[in-house]
Amino acid sequence: MGLHFYHRSRNHPNRTEVNLEEIYSSGDDYVRRWAAESRGGCAVIFHGFASSSSASWIADLEQALLKLDDLDVFTVDWSRGAAGPNYFQAVANTRVVATLVARFLRKLVERKWCSTSNLHLIGQSLGAHLASYVATNLTNVAEITGLDPAQPWFENNAVETHLDPSDAQFVQVVHTNVLPFWPSFGLGISKPTETLQNIGDKTAGWTPANRWVFSRGFFPHEAPSIFPPTTAFRSAGKKAATTKGS
Repeated sequence: MGLHFYHRSRNHPNRTEVNLEEIYSSGDDYVRRWAAESRGGCAVIFHGFASSSSASWIADLEQALLKLDDLDVFTVDWSRGAAGPNYFQAVANTRVVATLVARFLRKLVERKWCSTSNLHLIGQSLGAHLASYVATNLTNVAEITGLDPAQPWFENNAVETHLDPSDAQFVQVVHTNVLPFWPSFGLGISKPTETLQNIGDKTAGWTPANRWVFSRGFFPHEAPSIFPPTTAFRSAGKKAATTKGS
């Protein structure tokens, strides 16, 4: 699948590709050189279909996470497996990629670089379901955040096939675009699968709601007043939000 893993932390702010050979062999020395000083937790970011780790929003998110906490932030590039135009092949590839990512994360746990109890998986589009599959290959994952989880081939299927509240101790999903191309079919899952429900119900594209999520939710340090906060988002934290936003 041609996977690449990238790392950032406060003491290593430039994105650096993880040396997998060192991790799988003499990884203890490698961890001592690269791990965040606090060992405060690990976040892992997954891009979606027809995308890559070079997407601008990923760099923004990496930086925002490091401003919020002293974390080890990893980004998974699975662009070969996610490449278009065959969406359904990319869907099938998520299972294989998840197995490889879980193997990598188990090695980080073994090397005491992180623990599943402070592991936060963040995925966009197909990456949200990929995060779900990774979590099912591990145990006791702390948190998953799904950003506009993909609908085709997932919605209305068994819970084992898509992101679900049982996948981690805390699962939240941000919906900003569930406008269908035709009745009952679009790119974003429209049914609630999570603790944070739609804030962009039936909204098309990269909207003010979407920008608000990123500025106020993930990027509070640079938060212009673009869109009013919803009841659901205000109550997210570690609670279940059941109110739809507008």
